[in-house]
Amino acid sequence: MNELNLNNLEIHNVIGTGADYEVRLAGQIGDTPNMVMKRPNPHSILKNLHASTETRTHKMIQFHKEIGNDITGITHILGYFQNTPQNNHLYTDELDHDYTVVCQERASGIPLNADVRARILKVPTGLGQTLFALFPLGLDEPFDIPCKLMDIQNDLYKHGYLLFDINPQNVFYSPDTGSLNMIDTADLHKLDAENDIKTSNKTKEDYFLELIRYYVSAEEIPTEESAYFSPRGDKPYINKESEINLLKSQFEQLTTSDSHTMLDIIKKIQSEYYQSVSDFNQDMMEYFSVVRERLQLAREKPETLASWYSAKEYLHHSHWSKYDFNPNYDKSTDNLEI
Repeated sequence: MNELNLNNLEIHNVIGTGADYEVRLAGQIGDTPNMVMKRPNPHSILKNLHASTETRTHKMIQFHKEIGNDITGITHILGYFQNTPQNNHLYTDELDHDYTVVCQERASGIPLNADVRARILKVPTGLGQTLFALFPLGLDEPFDIPCKLMDIQNDLYKHGYLLFDINPQNVFYSPDTGSLNMIDTADLHKLDAENDIKTSNKTKEDYFLELIRYYVSAEEIPTEESAYFSPRGDKPYINKESEINLLKSQFEQLTTSDSHTMLDIIKKIQSEYYQSVSDFNQDMMEYFSVVRERLQLAREKPETLASWYSAKEYLHHSHWSKYDFNPNYDKSTDNLEI
């Protein structure tokens, strides 16, 4: 990480707001924004309810200093600074309490799930997740997203960490380059140390279940463009038992050859069969090889493939223009073998 020259920087519009953080575009004064500034949600700061977020922020900064900035697929932290009521940098609002601002590289692509505010504006928020992860009919590498997430977790696990909350809102993807970035490492779990209350009771099985809930579909491939609009798995993750029961129920209702393979994986998770992340990843790769057959059959149906491309046109909605993303991305799938 480098020391930030705050006198040469300026912040721009908000591009994401969650329960814990607010994210704004930023960059050199007068230049195209090439970074983002992340701070605790300002409403929490104003009410002095951001202490737990601050703790997670400093844990995240330390992780990036140690290994995070060296892991492919995790957005680099460029630096950070403190704002206080007496010494406030870049932001103009008066929040009456100290807080930390993290400066990160601007991730290319779009979030696989747009934030909650976009739903109010009738944005089809689930397009990234459904088009590029769950039903990737038009991609050269149809399972690029889950495979890259598995690689990230495998690297982290080797270094004694696991990363939770890998939901699509925290994953940026650019289909033209295949670039994937995890933009949020706040829910970090260290395998051999005490952790905060949010991740202290979690294990590698929680990661397995998160990956399946967000990046594996228990549905038939859509034949209507509207089926691509809504995100999947966006209800709160409660615990392993309830998640296992839900996933079992969903895949038991799916009458495809690959559903049996996934049910076997879920049973292994339930029995804590997997001794490492790489063991789980290996079974998932075998599962994806089975699903390839179903995707290939769907591609051969003109109306199904047309629905995918028709849904992709909604990425021209003005909402997506605030991201570093080319909605005109296209690669011919005429000769694509999934």
